[in-house]
Amino acid sequence: MRTAAIRARALDPRLLERRARQEIEAEIAETTARIAAHEEARAAQEREADEVQRLAEAYRRVQDVEWASIDVASVEKEVAELEAQREAILDRSDLLVELEERLRDAAERLESAREERYRRAAALEDLERTWGAIVDRQDAVATERDRLAERPDIVLTDEDAAHLDREFRRIEPDATHDRFAKAVPRLADELQLDVRRAHATLDSAAASLERIFAAYNERWPDPNRGTTVDAYDEFAAIYEEITHHGLSQHRLEFRRHLQEVSTMDLKMLSDSFGHALLSIEERLEPVNDILRDLPFASETDRLRIDMRHLHPERIESIKTQLRELSADVTGEWTAEEADRRFARLQEFIDLIDLPESGVNPRRDEVLDVRRHIEITASRIDPEGREVSTYSTLGDKSGGESQELVAFIVGAALRYQLGDQTRSWPRFAPVFLDEGFVKADSAFTGRAIRAWLGLGFQIIVVAPLDKVTTLEPHMGLNLSVTKNDAGYSFITAFRDVALR
Repeated sequence: MRTAAIRARALDPRLLERRARQEIEAEIAETTARIAAHEEARAAQEREADEVQRLAEAYRRVQDVEWASIDVASVEKEVAELEAQREAILDRSDLLVELEERLRDAAERLESAREERYRRAAALEDLERTWGAIVDRQDAVATERDRLAERPDIVLTDEDAAHLDREFRRIEPDATHDRFAKAVPRLADELQLDVRRAHATLDSAAASLERIFAAYNERWPDPNRGTTVDAYDEFAAIYEEITHHGLSQHRLEFRRHLQEVSTMDLKMLSDSFGHALLSIEERLEPVNDILRDLPFASETDRLRIDMRHLHPERIESIKTQLRELSADVTGEWTAEEADRRFARLQEFIDLIDLPESGVNPRRDEVLDVRRHIEITASRIDPEGREVSTYSTLGDKSGGESQELVAFIVGAALRYQLGDQTRSWPRFAPVFLDEGFVKADSAFTGRAIRAWLGLGFQIIVVAPLDKVTTLEPHMGLNLSVTKNDAGYSFITAFRDVALR
């Protein structure tokens, strides 16, 4: 059975086909190796044949060359001998020397002429190439020009052409064909840069105009008027109207007037505060001069009126503002500075202006200098020391109060009715109703002497029971009596001793 199986496998067609293919492949490999060996042998033979051919050519050349043609030493020797013969011949003939020099010079000039010819030929070729390039460029430019001429949106005005010429000369003053080609891109870059600058300037101008338009509309609003550049014609018409009516000139005149008010009127107002306070002090001096000779509270003491300056923070701030506004300003003001000045001036004027209602409490606070001072009375002893100071009546007795009131009221009337140039008041008679009714004879006497010393003619009205304290000090005593019928009559007091 095993033998039958082996035979069956040996007779299998696929096994037979595999064996046949292996044998064929082995034969192919053997044949390929033989072919490669033959190819290598053929290449070696070709190389050998080439070497033989080269050697044969070399031998043939050696055989064809004469020794004299390759004997360099012999040739150089022969040349040297010929040169020596030539020099000897030239030495024996001046004509030959001259001809030799002329020949040498002609040879040099011939060489120079050849070189110049070569240079000119090369330059001619360059010019021909340049001319060809120029012609090609001219054709291209003409074509481009014709194309641009057909576009209605592109127009080159004389002004544009002149501007291009100026810019090109600025970039390339000495223009040639070669430089022209290099300068055109630079010109294009410069023009593009100019365009960007122009756009930036345009944008800046437009923004500035729009800010001006917005500021104008904010101050004088109009819902139908825009604030963009498109509204330029509207604002131009407004400007023309302003110019036509001379409002700009009026504004300049207003600035000058505002400057004059600041430097003159406000300066006078600022100075008037000091003048008013000085005037009060000067008018108090004659009153105090009179009081120095009038006894007060005793036969030796005197009364003195003192003025003390007050410095309220609000008033000092207003005075500082007034001094700043009235400061001397030279030169022309700008519109912004004038507006700031006017706003500050308007704020200050509101403080002192009298409105239509007629009520402005701040006005008197600022302008009435009497509110900027305090008046007090001081009792001075013979040594000049202050015994007491009176700002109110306080807890004084009736007699003391009436004496103080008499001095103060008399001094006040003397201040009001007189000045530093008058020795007597402008109006002398003074009526005192129920005067000195609470004072004794001493108080009454000093009070009456004070009135008289201040230059007044006093007329005292008092009840009959109070006349006794007044009678010794009065120049004339009268009695007013009313009868039962309702009629009044006056009778003079008569001295009993004289009756």
